[in-house]
Amino acid sequence: MIGDSSTFILLEGVLFFISEADRDRLFTLFSELQRPGDLLGSVSFRPQLEKSEVFLKLKAFVEGNLSKNQQFNYLTVADEFYESLSCYRLKDHQDTFSLNQNYQPEYRLPREEVLNEHMYLLEKI
Repeated sequence: MIGDSSTFILLEGVLFFISEADRDRLFTLFSELQRPGDLLGSVSFRPQLEKSEVFLKLKAFVEGNLSKNQQFNYLTVADEFYESLSCYRLKDHQDTFSLNQNYQPEYRLPREEVLNEHMYLLEKI
């Protein structure tokens, strides 16, 4: 945090690997560090994805590459978590498919082969 500069925190590739309690602590820390108007970007998987074949493959891959005796408990995050944050306002929410339509509409993959990540843009209030 430098002077009066605004901040943007990007949380990507993290939430899947931590607990719900750690997620809550992170968002509390971010809220303490940021000022009104600052932005927070967060990328996560929705709980609905958990039963899909592509998600089960990801989970098996991660579990298969952990050290012996290491436990893995993944985290998915429902939209309601982001919508209910008292210190942030949800400014934008898009998923892999909506972003694909904006940036590369000619490129298509079968939905069942895509780990559909959801991107949330939050503004500190």
